[in-house]
Amino acid sequence: MAYGAAEKLVIREIGVAISLGVLSGIAWKMHHWGDMKQIKKWYIQEKKIKATA
Repeated sequence: MAYGAAEKLVIREIGVAISLGVLSGIAWKMHHWGDMKQIKKWYIQEKKIKATA
């Protein structure tokens, strides 16, 4: 089946949208992993301070 120019643009647009969505989702998840590390470090530090006080 031969695709016309409009169909090719739609397929390309869908591919770009999926790619951008996946990349932004990965970036968002990595950002939250970094936040979780910082929060975990803070709680560990807080626990050490309370244990020595």
